[in-house]
Amino acid sequence: MLVRYRVGKTTFEVVTKEGTVQKYRKGEIKSLDDVLITDTIFTSYAKREKAGTNQLQAAFQTESYQVSRKEYHLLLGGSTLPTQDCVETILQKGEVQVSSAERKEKLEKRKREVINFIHKYYVDPSKKLPHPVARIENALEECKVRVDADVPVEKQIPDIISKLVNVIPLKKTTLEGQLIVPHSFIGAASSIIARYVTVERESYSSHGCTYDIGIVPGEYDLFMSEMNRVTKGNFDFHVYSQQGAAATTSSTEKTKGNKTSKAKKGNKQK
Repeated sequence: MLVRYRVGKTTFEVVTKEGTVQKYRKGEIKSLDDVLITDTIFTSYAKREKAGTNQLQAAFQTESYQVSRKEYHLLLGGSTLPTQDCVETILQKGEVQVSSAERKEKLEKRKREVINFIHKYYVDPSKKLPHPVARIENALEECKVRVDADVPVEKQIPDIISKLVNVIPLKKTTLEGQLIVPHSFIGAASSIIARYVTVERESYSSHGCTYDIGIVPGEYDLFMSEMNRVTKGNFDFHVYSQQGAAATTSSTEKTKGNKTSKAKKGNKQK
């Protein structure tokens, strides 16, 4: 894998072992021997053109010799190799050249991150629930959305959403509702509640604990699944509003275990 660093009109290249440059930059690898395939600095590795001493001195403002690190250590007893500073600069600041296979893998990973982000933070406004992952993926294909592997997901989302809304309804929102857990299951459910939702208020009665909560849409299915697992379906969840929705509805959705039914409009059941 090549790392290229341009100074003025000259490009310097070093050849590294696959997957080592990022680890070196993070400090996970300390020795250059574990990073470099060869410690020669090239101006064109493809043509096997080596960088000259004068080029290195002019570009990096350092003394340099065209010998390998091994030869230099043998000659001068292991003192620091002058070209080491040049190599370190190239590794830290240079552009890593990736293979087509690595580029494809990186793009697929970023695309999956985009899909998961939309699934997690956006809902179908009419149903107040996130779209299935497969539907979001199909919408990206239908709209011919181009995902950039080098741009963070959050920066791409506004443009992507502006295209997807022509195919599927989307609104960034937070589901708000009321969760009721019987006393006998509060202990088992507490860690699930802490992991998936934000509790605005809680109160206790003879029936158990009532929580006013907010939940990211994309966590809804996991939350329901985990609550069913730890309570064996013995809980109630009423979705009664959407924070940030285009329009607020007063209808309530009641969930007990895996079953969902519509409650009377305007009635927030206790």
